[in-house]
Amino acid sequence: MRGPPLPDHAPLHLAEPSLQVTEEADGCIILHQNTDDLGPVPRGLGQWLRWHDRRKPERIALITGDGPRGAIRRLRNGEAGRMVDAIAQSLLDTGLEEGRPLLVFARGGVEAYCLTLAGYLAGVPVALADASLLDRRFDAARLAQLIALVQPGMIHCTDGLAARPALARLALPRRLRVTAGAEDFARLVGHPVRQELAEAAQRLHPDRIARILIEERPEQPPRLLAFSHRALTRQAQALAMIWPFLAAPGCTGIALPTDWSRGDTGMALLHLAVLLGLPIHCGHPRQASREQAGVLAARPDDLAGWADAPDADLRLSEAQALISLGGAIPADAGDRLGRVALGARGDIPPMLALWGPAESGGACFATHWPSPVEGSIGLPVPGMTARLVPSAATGLFALDLSGAGLAAGIWNGGGVDAFALDADGYLETKPAMEAAWAGDWVQGLRFAGRFA
Repeated sequence: MRGPPLPDHAPLHLAEPSLQVTEEADGCIILHQNTDDLGPVPRGLGQWLRWHDRRKPERIALITGDGPRGAIRRLRNGEAGRMVDAIAQSLLDTGLEEGRPLLVFARGGVEAYCLTLAGYLAGVPVALADASLLDRRFDAARLAQLIALVQPGMIHCTDGLAARPALARLALPRRLRVTAGAEDFARLVGHPVRQELAEAAQRLHPDRIARILIEERPEQPPRLLAFSHRALTRQAQALAMIWPFLAAPGCTGIALPTDWSRGDTGMALLHLAVLLGLPIHCGHPRQASREQAGVLAARPDDLAGWADAPDADLRLSEAQALISLGGAIPADAGDRLGRVALGARGDIPPMLALWGPAESGGACFATHWPSPVEGSIGLPVPGMTARLVPSAATGLFALDLSGAGLAAGIWNGGGVDAFALDADGYLETKPAMEAAWAGDWVQGLRFAGRFA
């Protein structure tokens, strides 16, 4: 049954770009936005949930479809806070610390959400891996390689039936704690909490590593990118600055893909939702519409599929905005989505984009406009600077980045090998870029492939 429409589908407030463009003598283009007030950086990301837990314990934190037999489960701030505290204490009692991370095999859901925030609260780096690595066709060598690279102090798998046979085939260290499935998770959330947890949270520093992003690469070992609490905080604060409608009273939540823990861009929106205290919906888009999730986020290919889905009108009828994760919405898909929305509600919701290379956690470019130029992935978010280096051979630009939202470097199994930045503080990345509108950088950039 369709819920009541949003009042008049009022236009959303999007921040005006404050782009500064500098053309250097060597032909490089520098793009930068004003960063006067991104806000303070807490000791750790887990403290945001604690703040919302105490201020609004009854507000919904997470809505998922991973209850018994696929039932909808609603997790409130107060309950989430208690679960996260208990897991964080268990991590500390297991001996996990900055050099002994937590590796989680998950497809999103309550377990991935609570374990991630518990690691953040306890000062334990968290690496989220796709649960499909443990399915019946799993590659034992690839799995062993990943575990050897992460060097975790603990592994948790949300699917105990798949995980235990797969992990049993590996020669895991005796010291490594492995938990799997609902029963083990119940024991984690029932762990007694002591004063030690509060003391550990107070000792946290924003520059400690919070997250290890696993970048899968075909026919190569995965690359592990280490992000500090400061970097992830600055990403979330920058998105809150350019999309202020998310903090307005009328925003009812962010709907993420069910497998939000896979990849990078979905995690950036999860951090943003936790920062703002917004409900996170991670079920089917139809269910998100029924629950009145205001902002629907999905990958470009999935958004393209929505336009042709039988329930497309239901999905779009209540949407305050669409966010394309990892690239711009394809032009033809945007047109089809627009036509469906017009028929279902009489107007077209803003269609935004969020993109970035893995070194930025997928969150260093975003659009400020309801209807961006075709293919535009937007401008550098506040706090990030892009240097575009011209390529005479291709007519495109190589992308160099600097700013607080970048990864600290490559995780080496117990610490971080820092990136080698150039003399101006830039990190060279591989994407090839071009202006979305020739000669007008304010319209944003378009991703044009990758340099070798």
